[in-house]
Amino acid sequence: MDRFRRIALVASAAAVACSCSTSDVLDASYATRADAVAAGAIERGWIPAWVPVEATQLREVHDSDTNESALSFSLPSNLAWEPSASCRPADGGEFPEPAFRRTWLPDNYQRYAFYSCPSGTTGSVPMIAAIAVTQDKKRVLYWRVLSR
Repeated sequence: MDRFRRIALVASAAAVACSCSTSDVLDASYATRADAVAAGAIERGWIPAWVPVEATQLREVHDSDTNESALSFSLPSNLAWEPSASCRPADGGEFPEPAFRRTWLPDNYQRYAFYSCPSGTTGSVPMIAAIAVTQDKKRVLYWRVLSR
């Protein structure tokens, strides 16, 4: 086989391999926490077990390769919810924003209180976990990103 044909064959194979790759980023929505439980999202770890039973409008996105994730949910106004005692108040600039861009993630975090939470590691790479809560405490965001 001449050199030109080998190059063309390798280039074609590379193009096919790239076009067949699948995304490991998955999105899901649940009307209630109970729906997330029924779907196994909490058991799989994409939605934390600490999410209150009263949570509604849950939306999550995760990358199964990196374990980076983002979650948003709503709470009723009569619920006095606070993040776990293992989370500490933090400044918004203390950690990176979520690794994903979704319409349900805000562009502006000025009206949020931030918390830094224990997050573990992915392999040998540490994770950073954060919670942002609106001032009226009706909307909660949670995300995990790789520490870069």
